[in-house]
Amino acid sequence: MANLQIIKKEASFNTILFVALEPDKEDINGDLISELEITKTAHEFMLNIQEKVVDIDHKAEDKVDDEDAKFVESYIAPVDILLENGETIPAWSWIIWMKFTQVIFDAFVNGDFVWISIEWEWYRIDV
Repeated sequence: MANLQIIKKEASFNTILFVALEPDKEDINGDLISELEITKTAHEFMLNIQEKVVDIDHKAEDKVDDEDAKFVESYIAPVDILLENGETIPAWSWIIWMKFTQVIFDAFVNGDFVWISIEWEWYRIDV
């Protein structure tokens, strides 16, 4: 994929589908993450999800309330996934669905929020 991106916005559920990590693709920090490390990170994330917080720019004072943003699905792509726009999500990518309150969902739809945080990494989302 050219850019990590929002794959789908589902207004009826206020959910957004994100590609969280892609294997062997350089992230904004210049790191390459292997299939094994992506799987390990995704599993560890789900094991400790009750301890996770969503915030803006990793600033504690900009924490999003637990009721405003929830992870509802997390999975590793078992095969390459061809998208409607012709791009491909590579096999072993970590894909997540998040559910938001209407205000936050609308902020993503409008392009006001364009970043998600997975553990220690930040990724630009093209909306």
